[in-house]
Amino acid sequence: MNMYMWIAVGVISVLIIRDIIFYIINKVGTLKIDHSDPEKDIYRIDINDLDKLSKKKLIILKIDNNADLSQK
Repeated sequence: MNMYMWIAVGVISVLIIRDIIFYIINKVGTLKIDHSDPEKDIYRIDINDLDKLSKKKLIILKIDNNADLSQK
């Protein structure tokens, strides 16, 4: 029983480390959403490095739901 517990802990650890590395490698920017206008939402995508974007097959965007994109 003890051996199965250690195997499960090892598998879970590997999956967590894999997901962290996957997130770090594929995160390239932020999707900003402005909810201040009740008529419509405003969306803006901020990309960190456009040159690296063309070499990727998959990207991850961080979502900022509280962005203030109004042009005052």
